[in-house]
Amino acid sequence: MFKWLVLGLMACTMGAQRPANLPVVSIAEVKTTNIKPTLSVPGTTQAIMGTSLSLENSGIITAIYATSGQMVKKGQLLLQLDDNAQKASLGKAKTTFVNAEIEYNRQAKLFKQGVVSAETYEQAEVRLADAKSSLVSAEVAYEYRKLRAPFDGKIGLVYSSVGQYIQGGSTRLFTLQSLDKMRVNFSVSQQDIPKLRIGQKVMIKNPIQNMSGQISGLDVVVNSATGQFAAQGDFDNQGLKLPAGMLVDVDVMLDPIKGQMIIPASAVVYSLYGNYVYVVNGIKKGQTMLGTASQALVELGETTQGMVIVKKGLMAGQQVVAAGNVKLTGNELPVAIDTKHGLPKSLSS
Repeated sequence: MFKWLVLGLMACTMGAQRPANLPVVSIAEVKTTNIKPTLSVPGTTQAIMGTSLSLENSGIITAIYATSGQMVKKGQLLLQLDDNAQKASLGKAKTTFVNAEIEYNRQAKLFKQGVVSAETYEQAEVRLADAKSSLVSAEVAYEYRKLRAPFDGKIGLVYSSVGQYIQGGSTRLFTLQSLDKMRVNFSVSQQDIPKLRIGQKVMIKNPIQNMSGQISGLDVVVNSATGQFAAQGDFDNQGLKLPAGMLVDVDVMLDPIKGQMIIPASAVVYSLYGNYVYVVNGIKKGQTMLGTASQALVELGETTQGMVIVKKGLMAGQQVVAAGNVKLTGNELPVAIDTKHGLPKSLSS
């Protein structure tokens, strides 16, 4: 009898120690809910109005009126080239025009009095038209020695200096960006084209400040080399904080999907032979909660905010391993269930 008592005590001791040797997992319930899926892709910000500024004419810079980071208004003078020759030509053209106008008025008066012929009057009229044309040309040539802001915006880098000779049309002088209204360019897989529409909300995520906007443009062709489809979203650049050309994450807010089964994305084990989860059955509550984990193949849908839709393979109310599945291999595996710590926020959101 003593022998059997000792064996019984040993068996009880081994049974008490067994949970400590089991893999510890956290579980989550398969739930049915309405979800708002998102499509996450990389994107690049772009100023709706932004350009590098240059002048059509060559010459020496005599004055610069703008500095890096300055906000400027449309038409504001930014830079001046040497214009002495143009100023002289403009003065001469003004004098010629004034004299031609005086002569025209005199000939028109004499023509009405019948003193001069129609031919003489018409010649004065032609000379006045030529003088006016020359004056306009001189004014344009004079104005073209100045660089003015083509729109309201913020000056970026200044690439020029006083005394520098610039080559017309090829020397970059300033960058100018209108940063209040901006655009984000992104692409999606051709399979996701039906999910997009004009006006759809997008979130622009970045290290500076997240901002929201809406899809403003969709391409009409798919890139045959990559299978990607281009789209654009417009947004208000609050506080002018985001620069153009910045790499950002774009979340497209897709249409809500009703009555979907969801589980934490961390519960899924991805395999070449099919994706699966560990379903925990036979849960026994006690000082240590125990259960049995078995593999179940699943067909998955959209992933959003750390959760994934399950199309096939599970039923609402089942419990799946959401953390600790890396410790499991095979089927019908005894597991200990962690009831104290729960799931991390990143897995339970």
